[in-house]
Amino acid sequence: MKDYPDVDAYLADSTKWPAEIATIRPILLSCGLDEAIKWGKPCYRTELPPRLDEEVAVELQERLANNDALAAAFNELTPGRQREYNLHISGAKQAATRNGRIDKVEPRILQGKGLRDR
Repeated sequence: MKDYPDVDAYLADSTKWPAEIATIRPILLSCGLDEAIKWGKPCYRTELPPRLDEEVAVELQERLANNDALAAAFNELTPGRQREYNLHISGAKQAATRNGRIDKVEPRILQGKGLRDR
């Protein structure tokens, strides 16, 4: 695979579909897409707007505030894993159940694992 510095260099060297790529390129760029070379080919992407953060369960907020190791481990988790834990904990109706769920998942969080990881 040849390494191209930019899409212009790729198009200058391209033998497959150069006219078609040159035709669609302005359309893609006019849509606000970012252009880059990845895997030796032109790739187009857009930045998605940030999602509104969900309300973190109060019990989880308190536990993270009082346990630095847990807070550090939780912050190291991917946003998806953080969200999964929050949804699992906040899904309980009673505070006692939410605290119980935190007790059960705390070791997994400290290990850097997601709720459903093995």
